[in-house]
Amino acid sequence: RFFSEEAIWTRLGAGGGDVAGTVLYEAFGDYLDLYLDVLGRALDDSPQTVAGDDSVPQDPGVVEGRAGAIGDYLAYRSANDPARPMLQRLYGEEFAERLIAEVLFPANVFAAPDHA
Repeated sequence: RFFSEEAIWTRLGAGGGDVAGTVLYEAFGDYLDLYLDVLGRALDDSPQTVAGDDSVPQDPGVVEGRAGAIGDYLAYRSANDPARPMLQRLYGEEFAERLIAEVLFPANVFAAPDHA
């Protein structure tokens, strides 16, 4: 649901370092260039304010839709984090769960800051 069909997935066998340093590195460069191009076009088309520039009007529907999609993604990743077992073994269950919920995939990322 949250992953692009264009994502690069690979497993390197013996001699994988040679592949990683050549073919995979070039593919990653092409992927990064494309990602930055798409990101740049998305920012150009975005009705949200950028870096506090209030001269660009915000479209509440677009902002809410993006926030909802990002929130759904964060909830999915928090519930399905493949690093959870490793983090629990290294740091204990309580710390690992706090790290996942509060740092890696915070559910309240769009909440207003508490300036009390």
